[in-house]
Amino acid sequence: MPRNIECGSGCGRPVTRQSLMQCHLCKSSYHCECLNINLHQLATMSKEYLASWQCPACSNVSNRHRGNRENTPVRSSVIPSVEETASLPQQNRTNADQDWRAFTQELQLMLNGWRNEIDNSLSQISNDIKSALSDMKHEIQTLRTDQNNLKSGFTNLSQEVAELKSSTQYLSKQNDDLEKKVHTLEGHKKDAQESHSLVSTLEYKIDCLEQQARQCNVEIVNVPEKKNENLITILDAIGSVIKYPIQQKDVVSIHRVPHAHQQNNKPKNVIVKFSARSVRDNVLSAYRKMKKVRSDQIGISGHSQDIYLNEHLTLKNKTLFRQCREEAKKCNYKYVWVKNATILVRQNDNSPAFAVRSCNDFVKFKCSLTRMET
Repeated sequence: MPRNIECGSGCGRPVTRQSLMQCHLCKSSYHCECLNINLHQLATMSKEYLASWQCPACSNVSNRHRGNRENTPVRSSVIPSVEETASLPQQNRTNADQDWRAFTQELQLMLNGWRNEIDNSLSQISNDIKSALSDMKHEIQTLRTDQNNLKSGFTNLSQEVAELKSSTQYLSKQNDDLEKKVHTLEGHKKDAQESHSLVSTLEYKIDCLEQQARQCNVEIVNVPEKKNENLITILDAIGSVIKYPIQQKDVVSIHRVPHAHQQNNKPKNVIVKFSARSVRDNVLSAYRKMKKVRSDQIGISGHSQDIYLNEHLTLKNKTLFRQCREEAKKCNYKYVWVKNATILVRQNDNSPAFAVRSCNDFVKFKCSLTRMET
């Protein structure tokens, strides 16, 4: 826009931005004062109104030819004051009335147009509001349905929580009962352990008593069985072979005993009970010096077999003695023997002997072997 703008009223003064009013049809610029509008009124006008404002010439809807207004202000054609109207000639007053009527008609048409536009806009807004309300009503109904479903779900959830609470209480009671039972069982376990320890002690004592009851016995192994055999005669023959005559007065009893496993086809062992332990020890000592006795040496016909004389051990000590010999063989131990019902082990001729009285001692026996090897 140029810096100096001429006023369309013909006042000859340049128009400043503060007082500028421009017609949106003919693009003519005017002082607001030339249109009987002060600066305060101009400041209160909206941008929309100023953008659609028309100058008096463009607002005149008559087909009257516009004259030369080069030096004529437009104030008189806008809204003349009462004094100015009274001083005008009759012709000018008539023209002013016509202009006024034309202006009012145009204003009426403009207002009617605005009214129609507003009515249309309000109708459209009303329809939009009704549609929005209908959608909102539908959404509210949907929300109510969802709320009812959610309420029903919460009801079911409450029931499930109540059932879960009841189950939890039941499980808690069961847990309390189990804890009581566990506590009772722990007490029983402790009693059982004490009882087991007591039983083990009693078993050990009984085994010791059984072994003590056998302290005068000798077990003769691998003597061939014959029908109508005389065990006293066989015992006398063994005494002759080992060069230790056995008197009948020293023999309390002699008999064969069955094997622990009936499937065993070997001859039944012969148990001899002597009157004194010293007699038994002398017989075993003489047998060890002789080192070997065979069946043909004692007058038993048939295939010759080795005959062994041992201390009469309990079943527990026999099992321990057998296991000890097996482990000694694995560990390259040279000597395993029994003396006075005690199992003795020695690795070689120069190593010391140690006793094996239980499985725990047997574990120590293997540990001692490991230390010796390292």
